[in-house]
Amino acid sequence: MFGGDLSGPVTEPPRWISQDGLESTSHRWQWRWLGAGTEGGSGRCHIRQPSSIDLQVDLFPGVCRTPSWRWTLPSDAVLSLVVELTESWRNVMPDPIIARYDFLETRDAAAVLQSTSPGQFQDVCAVLSDFSLTTEAILSAGGNETLTAGRLNAGFHDRGWREERAVSKITTFMQERGTTRNASDGAIRAETTAENEGYYIDNVKGKVVLDVEWNAKDGNLDRDLGMYRWLYDVGFVSVAVMITRDHYELREFGRALRTEAGQTPAEVNAWLGTTTTTNATKLIERLKSGNTGGCPFLGVAITKRTWDGTPVSAARHAAPEEADDSSR
Repeated sequence: MFGGDLSGPVTEPPRWISQDGLESTSHRWQWRWLGAGTEGGSGRCHIRQPSSIDLQVDLFPGVCRTPSWRWTLPSDAVLSLVVELTESWRNVMPDPIIARYDFLETRDAAAVLQSTSPGQFQDVCAVLSDFSLTTEAILSAGGNETLTAGRLNAGFHDRGWREERAVSKITTFMQERGTTRNASDGAIRAETTAENEGYYIDNVKGKVVLDVEWNAKDGNLDRDLGMYRWLYDVGFVSVAVMITRDHYELREFGRALRTEAGQTPAEVNAWLGTTTTTNATKLIERLKSGNTGGCPFLGVAITKRTWDGTPVSAARHAAPEEADDSSR
């Protein structure tokens, strides 16, 4: 990471303030730097050889401009990319929703959603407002269409969202030269088409996609974020949303309710018993690594605060198994 005070004209290079080792000698990284008293800046890092790094700094207009610098790095240094999370949700999401959920965001996704797709933004707010994590759901089995994911998806489907998948086709052919040097009228003598049917996204409406990842295998996050990135790059999507969950605090809370309900230790520990499932902790790692590319992404995490407050004694008891919802 690079650090320095950019509040005035810069005459010395920024300081190298931390390091994680040097991974490659031939890659470029895009980075953003918010210095004290500045509006911000961006630039490019280019590792030319294992022992040095060039930094080109281009600050926003009206702040200051700087030349390029080169640092000599320790032999065990690694340059790592960390994407800055944004917080536009603080300005656009209703306060009652902010009070009940946690948010993870890149590229001001909440503000983008509100401005470019106001109808979908209202749908997201309405579904989040209507939803509560029930005691029954905590005491009951999981599954693909659980008392949690199923209710959320139904809320969007009731508002006109539909389950869709992206299908890509790549055609490769060999074509003879045409009648003139640049003509494209030559005969095609060999052709093949490869098709990738992809997976179904839980909810799609206009140019907004939304998945509910309550308790699936965490590999689903890589699949989902990669799909959002691709759909954004080809112009099909303007913003992506994912509803997932907090893990550690919610796990302890749910286990306390299961204990109060008289479940066995094995049944109690089955509640969110593994960290290798979709949750906010796993999601933030991938967001900071830039997995969504240029696609604005809004993550919403169900928390202990989303609970409906129903006493254990009033909740219906069902089989206390815990399955994942990774079948899709």
